[in-house]
Amino acid sequence: MNREEIKNNLPTFVTNSQTYYVVVTNLNGDYIYVNDFFQKKYAFVTDNFEGLHVSNSLHPEDLDICQQAVINCLINPHIAVPIQVRKPDERGNYYWTHWEFSAYKNTESEIVGILCIGHDISEQKRNEQEKIPLLQNFEQIASHVPGFFYQYVLKKNRNDSHFMYISQGVERILGISEAAILKDFRIMFSIMNPNEIAILSKSVLESADKLQTWRNEWSCVVNQQNLWLLGSATPIALENGDIMFYGYIQDITEKKMAEKKAILEETRLSATLNHTPSVAVQWYDETGKVIYWNTASENIYGWQAKEAIGKTLNQLILSEEEYANFLILLQEIKQSQNPTAAYETPVTDREGRQKWVLSTTFAIPMEEDKIGFVCMDVDISAQKEAETKLIESYERYHSVVSAIAEGVVVQDTHDRILMANQAACDILELSEKQLKGMDSYDPHWKALREDGHPFMPEDHPSMITLQTGKPVNNVIMNVYTGSGHRKYISINSRPITNQNGELYGAVASFTDITQQKEAEQKIKESEALLRASIEASLEAIYLLEAKKEEKGEIIDFIIKDLNQNAASQLNKQREEVLGKNLSEIIPEYTNNGRIEQFKNVIATQNPIEEEYFVNTPNKLYSGWYYQQIVPMPNGVALYNRNINERKQAEEKIIAQNDILREIAWQQSHELRRPVASILGLIQVIETDYQNNDKSYSETYLQFLLKATQELDQIIHKIVEKANELE
Repeated sequence: MNREEIKNNLPTFVTNSQTYYVVVTNLNGDYIYVNDFFQKKYAFVTDNFEGLHVSNSLHPEDLDICQQAVINCLINPHIAVPIQVRKPDERGNYYWTHWEFSAYKNTESEIVGILCIGHDISEQKRNEQEKIPLLQNFEQIASHVPGFFYQYVLKKNRNDSHFMYISQGVERILGISEAAILKDFRIMFSIMNPNEIAILSKSVLESADKLQTWRNEWSCVVNQQNLWLLGSATPIALENGDIMFYGYIQDITEKKMAEKKAILEETRLSATLNHTPSVAVQWYDETGKVIYWNTASENIYGWQAKEAIGKTLNQLILSEEEYANFLILLQEIKQSQNPTAAYETPVTDREGRQKWVLSTTFAIPMEEDKIGFVCMDVDISAQKEAETKLIESYERYHSVVSAIAEGVVVQDTHDRILMANQAACDILELSEKQLKGMDSYDPHWKALREDGHPFMPEDHPSMITLQTGKPVNNVIMNVYTGSGHRKYISINSRPITNQNGELYGAVASFTDITQQKEAEQKIKESEALLRASIEASLEAIYLLEAKKEEKGEIIDFIIKDLNQNAASQLNKQREEVLGKNLSEIIPEYTNNGRIEQFKNVIATQNPIEEEYFVNTPNKLYSGWYYQQIVPMPNGVALYNRNINERKQAEEKIIAQNDILREIAWQQSHELRRPVASILGLIQVIETDYQNNDKSYSETYLQFLLKATQELDQIIHKIVEKANELE
C-alpha cells in the first residue's frame, strides 16, 4: 500500500491531528506512512521518513521494546499494545512518548504492517520523577522530626476507626511500633491516663462533627517516665462519609516542665526582689507612677513602699527637670524596646543626702497589653568615693607608671578604665582619652584566644580579678588595636584594696608579644614542613632520644617520633610506639649490637651509612636493610629501608653473569673443537674430490657425522644454560 491509500484508509481527524503522531510501518520496521504532525516534529532527522527504518528516530535502548510490541500485535491482531519509548529532540537529547501499536490490514484483511499512534508524555514523566524524591524526602523528614505524622480515618458509623499511616517517630516517643498501632490503635490507651482517654475521644468526635482543627494535650507514661503530648490535625470529609484526619503529634514534656519552671521562677523572682538588699528595683507605669518598690529601694532612698507606690519620682527623689528627662527616657524605651545601658546618676534620698547609683531601665509587658518599666539601681556611692581615692593614688605614682615599658591600666569595680600609661597607649594604639571608659565588654577589642576562639568578656583577667579579688597571671590575648591591626598581649591583673581589705579596683599590666608569637608560628610551620618531609620520605625514619641512667650512661633509646613507613615496618600504629623504649619495640637491637652502634655515633658525632643482613626468629625484621645513623642533640636519627628486592636482583644478576661466562667459555673452547674438525674434514674431502680419490669418502663422512653430533650436544648445553637465565 502506498501513502495515499493508507491516508485514505485512516480517519481524517487522526491524519490531521496536531496532538497525536500517526505512523504506519511495514513488517520489517520501515516507515510507509507518517502524518504531517510527526513529519514536522522530526523534520530535523529527515525530510522524508518513508522507506527509512524506525531506529533512526528512536533511542537505541528502546528498539527491543518496539520489536516486542510488534510481535504481540502479530500474535494478538485485535488488541492495541501500549508502550513508552524515548524520541530524539533537536538538541541531541531524548524525551518520553506514549504509543499504542496495533496490526494494520489492507483491504483484503491481510496484515501488512503496524499502525502506531503516539503522543508526548515528557511532562508526565517529569512529574513522576519529581514525586519520587519528594516522597523520599518526606519519609526522611518524617523520620527526623521530633514528633510523628499520621493519617487517621474516623468511619461514618464511628466504628472500625483506624490509622492509615503513622511515621517512624512514634516508636521513638511512645515505645510502640508502627505495625502494632496500625493493627490496633487502642494499644496507645495502655500508656494513657484513663481519665484522659474519654476527654481525648470526645475532642476528636467534636472536631469531626464541626470539621474544625483538632488540638489537644494529654499525658502518658513511657518507661516509667511521665510524658506530655500535643496533638493537632486537620479533618477532611470523604465522599463516603468518613472523616480523614491529617495530623502531627509531638512530645511537649520539656515545654510543660518549662512552664512549671516559669511559674516557680516567677515566685522565686518575687521573693528574690523583695529580699535583695543591694539592688533597688522599682516598677513604673507609662505615666511614671510607682507600682512596685522593693525593700532595697526603701533602704537606699528612705521612702517606704506604701509611701512610694502611686507617686511619681518628682514627689520622691528627683527634681522636676530630672523627672521630665525620666519620662522622655521611658518613651524612648517604649519605642525602641531596648533597655538602657547602665549609667551612673546622682540622686537625693528622703533626708536630702546625695548618693550615686548605677541604674538601668527596661520595658516589660503588663496586663491588658499595657507596657510597664523596670528600673534597677545599685548604690555605688562607696565605689565613687573609692574611685576618687584610686585616681588620687594613681596620680601619686603616675610618673613611675608612665616610665615603665609595660602597659598599665587602672580599672574601677565596673571594669572601666580610669587611667592608662603611655606604654599602654602605644601598645593598644589608642590615646588615654580613647581608652578611658572602655571595659572588657567593649566590642572594639574583638578579643581571641590563642586557638582563635572568641575571648568572652567575663574571662578577661581584670574581670576575674574584680569578681574574685585574686590575681591573674600570663593570660595570652589577641586584640584589635586602634589602627585596626591585631596584636598578641600577655596580661597580668592585680586587685586594688583599701586599708580595710575592701576591693575598689584593679590594675592590669601587659606586654606586646606579637613578634614572639609570630616567631612561634614560624617554628610551628617549620615543624609542620619537617613532618611533611619525613612522611614523604621513602625510608622508615626514627627519631631516637638517648635514655640515660643517673651517671649519664646511655642504657637505651626512646622513640620520640617516626613516620608512617617506620610504623608500617614495625607493623604497629604510630601511637603504640611513641615514647616507648627501643629495646621494648625491637628486642633484637639489644643483642645484635645496634644500640651500641647508636651510642658510638653519639660519642663520635660521625654518621654511619651501611647495608646489613638481619636473620632473627621474628621474620618480620629479617632481611637486608640499608641504614643511615645521623647524630642529633641527645640522640640519633635513623633512616632505614628494606632492600631485600634490590639484593635479590643483585644476586640474580651475579648468577646470570656466571652462566653467561660459562656459555662464553663453551663457545670459545668446546665449540671450536668440533667446528675445527668439520672444517678440516671438509677441506680433505674437497682435495680428494679434486684428485678423484674417493676411497676414503665413507670414513670422512663418519668423522664428519661424529663431529656434527658433538657440535649438536654442545649447542644443547648452551641452550640449557641460556634457559637458566630466565
